[in-house]
Amino acid sequence: MKIVKITTHLVSVPVEEKSAWVSSLGRAVKRDCLIVEMETDTGIVGIGECYHGSSPLSLDRLVQKVLAPVLMGKNPLNWELNKSLLIKRAKLMGPFGLITMAVAGLEIAMLDIVGKHLGAPIYQVLGGFREWAPVYVGGLCLGWKDVDDLCAEAKKYVEQGFKAMKLRMGRGYERDVDSVRRVRETVGPDIRLMVDVNQGYSDRDAMKIIKKYEECDLFWLEEPVPHDKLAIMARLRAMSPVNLAAGENSFTLGDFKRVLDAGAVDIIQPDACKIGGIGDMRKVAVLAESHQIEVHPHIIGTSIALAAALQFVGTIPNAGMIEWDNSEGNLFRDGIIKDSYEIADGQIKIPSAPGLGVEVDYDFLKEYPYVDGPCYV
Repeated sequence: MKIVKITTHLVSVPVEEKSAWVSSLGRAVKRDCLIVEMETDTGIVGIGECYHGSSPLSLDRLVQKVLAPVLMGKNPLNWELNKSLLIKRAKLMGPFGLITMAVAGLEIAMLDIVGKHLGAPIYQVLGGFREWAPVYVGGLCLGWKDVDDLCAEAKKYVEQGFKAMKLRMGRGYERDVDSVRRVRETVGPDIRLMVDVNQGYSDRDAMKIIKKYEECDLFWLEEPVPHDKLAIMARLRAMSPVNLAAGENSFTLGDFKRVLDAGAVDIIQPDACKIGGIGDMRKVAVLAESHQIEVHPHIIGTSIALAAALQFVGTIPNAGMIEWDNSEGNLFRDGIIKDSYEIADGQIKIPSAPGLGVEVDYDFLKEYPYVDGPCYV
């Protein structure tokens, strides 16, 4: 079997004004993604996704002009060898960032081909451990709203059967504490609550607010300070029973080793579409297991990225929860694949069809071509 063609699909979907979120980046007006399509001489086609890092055009050119030629004529079943060739080709550009994002989409596509060739989902090809995974509501919902609206949204998710949810905070000490306290009162004591600050607190505010979050029985606090402040993270972890989570902004095995060795986290959150794919996710999981730490994958892309994360957690013993973006009008969740995910009793089923287990809707890719311009205004 040989790789004969690699095509990229740049996609932009609009964000309706009524469902637009506002963050430190501004108000969202669109979402972009880069999908990789890999064809073989046997007719098997693999699909992958790259996290674009707000630079989709640069990433697309990197995949097409620098990395894709390396794979022409290669056997996708030798995906580990092929991946090493990609890293070697790009090593003078640095070991992380756009490089690992680009490699991720290509590696995931190769693994999709491997699974389809063998007639099994990726998680079984790599060694199956579970068929279902705990799920929590997160993504681009449950944040950036007035507290009454936030509580109403949280109550709705409890009624839908979700047992855990993550709130987007970072809009000020008093407002954050009040919002989390009110949501806890709304959902009751049996729902896991997490907070993601996206590196939004100062060191001093983080140390003050984590004590308040203890009173709300918070399960984890995610990226309270800039991700490279490992000493501060370790200090926060030592002073509070609230679990600290991070990892979405780490890109290499060395990055994750430094985070874990520093004692900076209770929960690690690698992103398959950022760190080079499912293979590197599994290496991070082994590192985390040696520290007795669970892996809760970070996901911010489409349902293809979600499929990759699910296939990954299906292979490891120390997997935690999967993030489910329950926001309204989410075309990245509902439109880009023909399949739908099965969620029941706070669990999500890992796709069991061969490869990633999902089928891309190519009509959708044509309907939403890339639109130049920023995602936030």
